[in-house]
Amino acid sequence: SSGINAEWPLRPGGKYEECLQHYETALDYCKRELQNDEAYLSAITVTITYNLARLYEALHEFGKAEDLYKAVLKEHPNYLDCYLRLGCIARDREQIFEASNWFKDALQINQDNADAWTLIGNLHISKQEWGPGQKKFERIIKTTNDKDSYSILAIGNVWLQMLYQPTRDRDKEQKYQERALAFFKQVLRQD
Repeated sequence: SSGINAEWPLRPGGKYEECLQHYETALDYCKRELQNDEAYLSAITVTITYNLARLYEALHEFGKAEDLYKAVLKEHPNYLDCYLRLGCIARDREQIFEASNWFKDALQINQDNADAWTLIGNLHISKQEWGPGQKKFERIIKTTNDKDSYSILAIGNVWLQMLYQPTRDRDKEQKYQERALAFFKQVLRQD
């Protein structure tokens, strides 16, 4: 049997309906055969359910996606990616407080999860809360020993945004520009 590549349907041109059928067939099979190999099929069922939720999310069927993510969490409360996806769905609905809560739930499982910190940092940045956003990205950089290019770039962008804030202080503007440039150069040197 050929495996199902979870990312394949999420790419442009993916055959969503065909993939939905494959996931549903795979889930039906797992449920039917569960008693024959419970440990293996139970684990595969979780993966298929998560991937099916991702597919529904890509199809903008957010209610179905949410239900599936929550079903996974009911059985596997430490499945961190489900919290992140639920947070992204809430964020895309502009339910910022709810999104933040989902991301924080992920941090309860792994307090150093860079994806959760990035998503929280981006929430702050989207609300033009430069300081709190910058602190989230600085935390990531600290825990990754200055290796997270996205976070370094995000901080450079914060300093660049500070240039666009109304100020008549040429020295501050120069300082902001130099800091932004230093972060951008750091990313270029790394990559």
